Formats: sequence, structure tokens, C-alpha cells
Amino acid sequence: VREAAAVAAAQGAAGRAMGGGGGGGELAALRARVHRGITTLECAGPGPPGAAPRTVPCIKVRPELFARVIRGAAGRPFTVSTDLDIIQDGLGHVFVDVSLDFRKCGVSERFLVDASESYEFFDLLAETSMLAVSPEGGTEAAGGPPGAHDVILVQLPRPERAAESLETIRRGLAAGGGRGRALDGCSRRDSNPGHQLGKLE
Repeated sequence: VREAAAVAAAQGAAGRAMGGGGGGGELAALRARVHRGITTLECAGPGPPGAAPRTVPCIKVRPELFARVIRGAAGRPFTVSTDLDIIQDGLGHVFVDVSLDFRKCGVSERFLVDASESYEFFDLLAETSMLAVSPEGGTEAAGGPPGAHDVILVQLPRPERAAESLETIRRGLAAGGGRGRALDGCSRRDSNPGHQLGKLE
């Protein structure tokens, strides 16, 4: 299977208002939507056998979603398209809508991340150019036998996009000292690190 080329360069801030005068309510609504399965894990990275494991960013997903991906990928390579939609207000609030499209598996999902709570996730994404996807509760929760594949590793082919996103997040968090004020005129910035073959571990 030929690897699809990364497309879609960063588009810059769109300056679109979110919620008009109801900024406080919009901030609360975003926080209520934040995905709680953002974490890190140790896994074997590229290199010779026996190489030291590396820490990679990880998204824990619903077991049924993970099972659908595994069934769709059974016995064949598949691509995962990634997209980061950065939402910020210039007052220190930064959220990132992480989109994963498991092509050929018929699975597409979005995960909202509060960058102030999960900065390490994006730092590691830029450092390693890798993203892990794993089921909440392990493979048994996803309907698989113990010891079955429980991690999907995605290698981003455009690491510079993740680095650019990290810099945008860093600047956004630094604005206004990150103090809790209403999301008033929030801007968005899209960044597509590209898509790459998924790999089961």
C-alpha cells in the first residue's frame, strides 16, 4: 500500500468569534467536552531490538471504537489521517480538537484536549512524531483475548507540523498568564501533520 502524501498546510488564525457575548458559557461548554483519556505510555520505538523504550503521547479510546479499528485493519496496512484544530482566545485558554480518521476502517473520531492540562501530550507529539491509540481498560474490554494487540502506533510523516502546532499552543497558553477569563473572540488554527500507515503493537 502506497503511503498517501501529507497535504493541507497550516491555515493561520481564522478569527472566528465563538459564542459572541456568551464567552463564559462557551468556555464551560468546551471544558465539559474535554476528552479525559489523554495520557502517555512507554513503547518500543524505531531502532534495533532491545533499544530503550520511549515515551509517546497516547489517546485512550472507547473499547468498542478500538475494536472497530482492529476489525477493519485485520491483516492489512491502513492509514490514519491526523488533524489538529487549535482553538484559542488570546487570554491563555487553548483547546485542541484532535481528529483521527482511520482510513479503510470506516472509523473517524474527534477528541477535544485542554492544552493547559495536557501540554506534555503535544510536547511529546512534536518530539517523537508518534501517536499511540489504546483502548480504555485494555484489550479484554475491547473484546479481545489477553495479550492481543492493545496499541496502535501512528508515525507522523510531517513532524514539522506538530512542532508548529506546539509553538502555537505555547504562545496561546502564555497569553494573559493563562488566567481563567471568558472565551470571547476565539480564533482557530488548523494544522495537519499528515497521515501515515498505522502499526499494531
